[in-house]
Amino acid sequence: MFLINFICVKIHLMGKKENMMYAYLDDEDSKSDFNCKAAISVKIKKGGKRTYYQDEYVKKGYKGIMRICFIHTHLIDKAEVLNMARQSEETRKAFVGYFTEGMSPSEAIRNHEEILLLEGHEDLGDSRKNPPEHWVYSLYEEWTKQIKNRLHLESQLTRYKSSLF
Repeated sequence: MFLINFICVKIHLMGKKENMMYAYLDDEDSKSDFNCKAAISVKIKKGGKRTYYQDEYVKKGYKGIMRICFIHTHLIDKAEVLNMARQSEETRKAFVGYFTEGMSPSEAIRNHEEILLLEGHEDLGDSRKNPPEHWVYSLYEEWTKQIKNRLHLESQLTRYKSSLF
C-alpha cells in the first residue's frame, strides 16, 4: 500500500510512514501556528488476489482512497494571510538573477517592485511575489557565500592546473 498525507502548511508536514510523526515547521508559540485541521490524504492500494478478495472497494474497481478535510482554523482569503506566505521559487530565481546582474539588495527590491507595478498592483501585498526586506537580505548573504565558495574553488583549481604544467 502506498500512502501520502498532505497537511496544511501553516503548521506541519506528514511523512509517508503508517505511523505518522508530526514535524513542526514553526515554533509552537509562533503566530502562524494555528493548529489547522485541513488535510488531504491519498491512499493507493496495490492489486493482488488477497487485496481483491479482502477489500470491497478494490473488487468494485476502486484502487485508491482520497480524503479531503478543508476545515482551516485560520484565515485563507484575507490580505493579512498573503503577508505570511512563503516566497515562491520563481521569486527566489528572480532575485538571484538581480544579484547576478550586480544589483544590491535594496536595488533588487526597488527593481522588483517596479516590475510588479507594471504587471499589476494587486501583487504588491503578496509576499510570495513581493518578499519582505529581511528575506531579500538573507538571500543575498546566502548567495554571496555561494559565490565566494565557488570563486575559492575555481582559484584553487587554476593554481593546481598551473602547478601541473
